[in-house]
Amino acid sequence: MNEQFQLILLNVLPLLVLLLVAYFAIIRPGQKRAKAQQQLMNNLKRGDKIVTIGGIHGTVRAVDIKTLTIAVNSKGQELIIDKEAVKSIRLS
Repeated sequence: MNEQFQLILLNVLPLLVLLLVAYFAIIRPGQKRAKAQQQLMNNLKRGDKIVTIGGIHGTVRAVDIKTLTIAVNSKGQELIIDKEAVKSIRLS
């Protein structure tokens, strides 16, 4: 019985190690990025300077539940975008 257990363990152990490596290399970083993006979307406020995933730079004028109104130039042109389209907040 002891030999059978060792044989099963030797066959299953590489699979378990592979799953553990996959979790720490792929799944966990993805969860961290998703959490950070959700926090970014929840903390947006009027006056924030943002960059969208499409590369559009603008300043937040209004925040709704799912959308933002942003000013994209000095003439006051505005766009309405989904909050999910925000890539980052500009520091300058």
